[in-house]
Amino acid sequence: MRLIGCLLAALIGLGVAPALAQGPAKGPADMARSLGVLELRGGAMIDDVELYGLPYAVVPIVSSWSLDNLHTASFDVLFRSPEVDAFRWIGSPRPVIGADVNFTHESMLHAGLNWHIPIFNTGAFIEPELGGAIHNGALTGAVAPYRNLGCRALFFWSLSIGYQIDEHWDITATEQHGSQYGICGWDNNRGLNYDGIRIGYKF
Repeated sequence: MRLIGCLLAALIGLGVAPALAQGPAKGPADMARSLGVLELRGGAMIDDVELYGLPYAVVPIVSSWSLDNLHTASFDVLFRSPEVDAFRWIGSPRPVIGADVNFTHESMLHAGLNWHIPIFNTGAFIEPELGGAIHNGALTGAVAPYRNLGCRALFFWSLSIGYQIDEHWDITATEQHGSQYGICGWDNNRGLNYDGIRIGYKF
């Protein structure tokens, strides 16, 4: 049931994209494009994933993956990279805002910059992302399944490996992490980790 709930929530949010893209002139799709929206993504994520420590801090501990923790619907809105020298100088990343909505404990809102890196002409790509996040979890004194997170604002990164199915649709396997990296004390730095699959629709 959790899988169905997460997928339905994600697909309802994502499912409006084709309708918007095919809408009448000067309709919602045109409005989205005028705001610089490039792509919408949505999917289901496993939470309570654990990561190895340094120097393997981006590698998930596979034994911590469990479908019993499939509680999270994930959404992203990606914007076109601004045509300014500062963005070109750092590789033309795309601004992104997103949310990981957990149906049992912490949820997270995040914003950052996303670098889309094609893998030759295979249709495959990788996307590192860096930014910040806020959450609704506990800072201290958490009781399971909640985590002690120390600070309300967190550093955020994600890494996706994806495939461009056609000019509109893509699919990504994504890992996301938010933590305060000891700024508010290492004892309260459990971090939020999500691993999952998401579908994207480009306008």
